[in-house]
Amino acid sequence: MMELSPREFDQNFENGWRVVAKNNDCLEVAANLIRTYYTTNEVSAGAKRTFVWHEGQLRAEIGQYRQAIQLMEQAEKPVQRDISGWNHYVAATIAFLQSDMEKLRIHREKLAAVPKPENFNPKDADGNPIEIDWPLNLNIVDKFISCFGQTSAEVYSGCTEERQP
Repeated sequence: MMELSPREFDQNFENGWRVVAKNNDCLEVAANLIRTYYTTNEVSAGAKRTFVWHEGQLRAEIGQYRQAIQLMEQAEKPVQRDISGWNHYVAATIAFLQSDMEKLRIHREKLAAVPKPENFNPKDADGNPIEIDWPLNLNIVDKFISCFGQTSAEVYSGCTEERQP
């Protein structure tokens, strides 16, 4: 696995870290695998940001919030390169993990206000246009709000009870 390209390791659901993470009992193993990959292989700054983010998500799912937050803080993009509101998504996720509804709502509104770039036309692997909701990740942030008070794992597995403070 360590010899896969960064894209193959991260995005291939049959060869990369995601194979390990399919088993919920192995989420920590998958997080450790990601860390090993990006610390032993040469990866671009963008790829490292993605790996750090995914490691953070896995750590959050297993309740390692402090480590998850530290990783997620490293996943922010330089402000001038953040055209999709990524940093607001990161901040909203951290606010959720910190149980800070006020900050969560603030970053939700900032993310919702991000204008769609004129040249935003996503395509699938075959080059066909695909529909993607804009702004990106707003649906996840909305789920953080509707599932507030539940764990990260419960949010991603489909929280059953909506709790709004």
